[in-house]
Amino acid sequence: MIFRRIRSFAVFAFVLALAGAAGLIAQTISLTVDATRTQQKLLHAHLVMPVKPGNLTIYYPKWIPGEHGPDGPIANLTGLKFEAEGKTIPWQRDLLDAFTFHLEIPEGVRHLDADYDYIEPDGFSATDKLMVLEWNDVMLYPAETPAEKLTYEAKLLMPNGWKLGSSLPVKSQSGNQVSFKPISLDMLVDSPVITGEFYRSIDITPPGEPIHHEIDIVADSEAALNMSPANQKQMTNLVAESGKLFGARHYRDYHFLLTLSEHVAHFGLEHHESNDSRLPERALLLPSAGMSLGGLL
Repeated sequence: MIFRRIRSFAVFAFVLALAGAAGLIAQTISLTVDATRTQQKLLHAHLVMPVKPGNLTIYYPKWIPGEHGPDGPIANLTGLKFEAEGKTIPWQRDLLDAFTFHLEIPEGVRHLDADYDYIEPDGFSATDKLMVLEWNDVMLYPAETPAEKLTYEAKLLMPNGWKLGSSLPVKSQSGNQVSFKPISLDMLVDSPVITGEFYRSIDITPPGEPIHHEIDIVADSEAALNMSPANQKQMTNLVAESGKLFGARHYRDYHFLLTLSEHVAHFGLEHHESNDSRLPERALLLPSAGMSLGGLL
């Protein structure tokens, strides 16, 4: 009887410990990205993370979508500062891993604020007129918790007049600020955003298709957005044919994200509910537009 009570108490204590950890983990992490200085190739991030007193290890993403090695752009992260209750929290970089930061959270602190900047590499994802936001570039996250169990509520501040395209569900929008619905860390990193002064959305959902499909385009000029009706029909046919071929859709909806510029890296990267495709600025205006779209998207 005593053994059973001890065992029951141990199980109960273990469940309580798990519940306490889960309660901490289940709290949403807030991430606000200020992209209003995109023209200067600078993104500012403000992150608020629930914490508890004691040792805390924080990561910057090392393994990122589309890469074949642990080469997240840690060298572009700068100005890192942690605060809590109005006081600076010192941090140390791990001696063996540049992507890892160690902190000691004081008693009584329940939320940690982090501020840092990300310097956009020249000629990669941003111009004076547009930007592709890859969330892993501006992300910090606590160690020892699987990415799918961390919930983030992300906000984006854009330059005035800019619009955006993304597979992320929008919670609200006011002026140049967009708030997205809470989402797991792995899905957030898998959901890039394109934003720009010159933006166009084209519905390519085939008749009778229950799931929405669209092409979101940003370009360095308004004229570059002019996808021909013939190319739109080809893309609609692509969606219809893929449905016939595979017989199922494994996403809520799908966004072809297309960036048109001479001043970004050109490639295609597949994500769960969108892609990140980039072509020269005038790609849609050339006779070869159908070939370019078909070969990449």
